[in-house]
Amino acid sequence: MRGKITRGEYALSRIEAVSIVKSADYGVLATVNAKGEPSVVALNHVMINDHTLIFHGRSDGEKIKNIKQNPNVSFFVIADAELVAERFTTVYKSAVAHGIAVIVEKDNKKREYANALMNRFVGNLAPERLQKNYIAKELPRVSIIEMTIQHLTAKAGS
Repeated sequence: MRGKITRGEYALSRIEAVSIVKSADYGVLATVNAKGEPSVVALNHVMINDHTLIFHGRSDGEKIKNIKQNPNVSFFVIADAELVAERFTTVYKSAVAHGIAVIVEKDNKKREYANALMNRFVGNLAPERLQKNYIAKELPRVSIIEMTIQHLTAKAGS
């Protein structure tokens, strides 16, 4: 069953799952191509609200093509991973979101989401003017992906 952790003792709450996704800098987006073959790509993201993730990529990229023909996607993040050699285990927290992705078409929504990505990952490390100029220059070549989360789970191993 989608959205259920097999070993319940490792399961975390939805609130903890949201926190893990929000705090992770990178994750892995899984898509399916036209031949039914899986494809994964590591990328950064922003969680807009508890049910929406956004990503970006080149408009001619594989993930964009895959999403256009099959909008079903999964996104996986791992946080706080630490190998504990003397116990032959890894202590970690992870979350996986399953949902539907769409390519954002409206320019104002694309710009809003591009700004959200820029704010999260660049913030005040570059002047706002340079950030706005970069977005204006690159936005026509970039696609913004909006994922609506249908199932979100998280677990912790110790």
